[in-house]
Amino acid sequence: MEGMKAERSGLGEVRVLLGARVVLVLAAAVLVAVFFLPWASADAAYRAAAARVPNAWYVEDAGLTVSDAADLSLMEYAHVYGMAGELGLSGIFEIYAPITYAGLACAGSALLFAVLGKAVPAGVFGLLGCGVLCVLRWDFSDRGVLPNGTHDWGVASELFVPAAAILIIVAIVLAVAKHKAKTQAPAQGNE
Repeated sequence: MEGMKAERSGLGEVRVLLGARVVLVLAAAVLVAVFFLPWASADAAYRAAAARVPNAWYVEDAGLTVSDAADLSLMEYAHVYGMAGELGLSGIFEIYAPITYAGLACAGSALLFAVLGKAVPAGVFGLLGCGVLCVLRWDFSDRGVLPNGTHDWGVASELFVPAAAILIIVAIVLAVAKHKAKTQAPAQGNE
C-alpha cells in the first residue's frame, strides 16, 4: 500500500515538473515573439490617415509603407536603424540594430535551452534578453520615440516583463527541484 502511495506521489511530481517545463518553453517562446509583435501601435487618427493612402512610404529605403507602420515590431525598428548609414543617419542609430539582435539572440538561446530542458541557462538567457528589452524600452521612452504624437506602446512592450518573470521563476523552481531530486536519490538508495 505504501509503495502505491509513493508511486502516485512520484507520478504527481513528474506531471508538475513536465507542466513546469512546458511553461518554461512557452514563456521563452513569448520572449522571442516579443521581437516580432507590435512594439509600437498607431492611434486611431494615424490609422484613419494611413487608410486613405496605404501605399505611401513611411521609410522608403526600408520598404515600410504608412500602413505597415501602423504596428511596428522591434525587428522593423532594427531594420530601419541598421540602414541608418544608408539613410544618412550615421552614428548612434547604427548601434540599435546590433543591440536588438543581441536581445533576440538571448531570447532565442533561452528558448533553445528551455526546449532542451536546461532550466538554469534558459533563466540566465531569459534574464539577459529581458535586460536588453528593458534598456530598449527605456531608450525609446527617453528619446521620445514612444509614446509620440501618432504611436504608443504596443503589446510587445507589455508582454516581455511578465514572460521573462515567469521564465525566470519557473527556471528557479526547476533548478531547485532538480537539486532536490539529486540530493534525495542517494538518501533513498541507502534505505
